[in-house]
Amino acid sequence: MAGIELSDLGLTQEDMANRVIEAIADRFLDDDDYCGLIDAKVNKAIVEQIDAAVEKLGVETIAPRITELVEGHCLQETNKWGEATGQKLTFTEYLIDRAERFLTEEVDHDGTTKAESRDSYNWRPYAGRVATMIDNHLQYSIATAMKKALESANSQIADGIAKTVKLQLAEILKKFSVEVRV
Repeated sequence: MAGIELSDLGLTQEDMANRVIEAIADRFLDDDDYCGLIDAKVNKAIVEQIDAAVEKLGVETIAPRITELVEGHCLQETNKWGEATGQKLTFTEYLIDRAERFLTEEVDHDGTTKAESRDSYNWRPYAGRVATMIDNHLQYSIATAMKKALESANSQIADGIAKTVKLQLAEILKKFSVEVRV
C-alpha cells in the first residue's frame, strides 16, 4: 500500500503549513473572546513599549536639556528701547529675587498692594506681605479658638442655669400646699 504524497495532490509542504496556520487563525479570529483577549494584550504591550521609550527619551535627552536651558538662561532688565539697564541674572537668581520682593512688599490689612488697590489715594500700608499673612492667620486662629471657648462656656452656663431653675422650682413646689375643701 503506497501512501499519498502532498505533491500528488498538487501541494507543497509550505502550502500545507500556510493552510494550517490560516485555519487556526480563522478559528481564533472568529471567536470574539480570544480576539478581544489578544487585542487587549497586544495593545497593553504596545502602550508599555511606547511609555518606556518616551520616559527613556525624557530622562536621557529632554530633562538635561531643559535643566541646561533654565539654569543657563540669563534675564536682564531693559528700558523701553531695549537697552540693558539692570544687571544680568540667571533664572534661579531672578526667581529668588522676585520671591523675596513679593514676600517683603508692603500691603494693607487685606494683603493688597498700592498698585493693586482700587482706591490708591486712601490706601495705607500695614506691613510686609509675610507679616500680614501671619497676622491674618493668627487673628483667624484666635477668633476660631475664642468662638469654640464661648460656645463651650455658654453651653455649660446654660446647663447650670437650667439645673438651678429646676431646683428652685422644686423647692417652691414643696412649700406650696394645695387643699381642696368641700
